Amino acid sequence: MIYDEPTTGQDPIMMRKVDEMIVEAASLFNMTSIVISHDMGSAFKIADQIVMIYQGELLACGSPEEVKACQDPRVQRFIYAGAK
Repeated sequence: MIYDEPTTGQDPIMMRKVDEMIVEAASLFNMTSIVISHDMGSAFKIADQIVMIYQGELLACGSPEEVKACQDPRVQRFIYAGAK
């Protein structure tokens, strides 16, 4: 299943519900999902693997923990935009 920005335009309560539905569907139907998202909170909650691409360049790839630990300043800026 491919989801393109599934939480865009949703209020915070519905955003979490959509995240839960994606995780539940993946488990229930034993399927792989690809989620395209700029919502890092959502990505870290639902992903087993995250890939970050910027201008055609692969910046980070790995588990949510590995991506969070990436020292590339562009990755860090994107992950924590507005939080620091």
